[in-house]
Amino acid sequence: MKSINGDDANAYPGVGVAPGSDMSISFVVTNDGDVALESIDLTDNVIPADHITCANKPESLKPGQSFTCSATLKAPVSGKHVNIAAVEGTPVYGEGESGPTSPVSDVDPARAWVDEPASVVKTLLLV
Repeated sequence: MKSINGDDANAYPGVGVAPGSDMSISFVVTNDGDVALESIDLTDNVIPADHITCANKPESLKPGQSFTCSATLKAPVSGKHVNIAAVEGTPVYGEGESGPTSPVSDVDPARAWVDEPASVVKTLLLV
């Protein structure tokens, strides 16, 4: 799951943000499968890898386990924003177990839109 400022911003239009503000991006990587995963790689199509920090990322992510990564990204000055996180991991089987060895992956978008300031209309009344 990926969120912006604590909001799971998957659905359109996403979360409203102030123009140019810092957006706090959180990535929660969970192994929903039934075997452990190794060589887990988290990427984002907008945020460079060296700007993503992962706390307590395990070497092997057991079924049901999660870890969290975070980043900060500037909101656009106007309009909409969307970025997509992708995660990939390789299944690891115990002794005597077998199964697919191809990497498994998932993607998750996050959307935001800029809160546009309300237009102020002033009327001058001449008497």
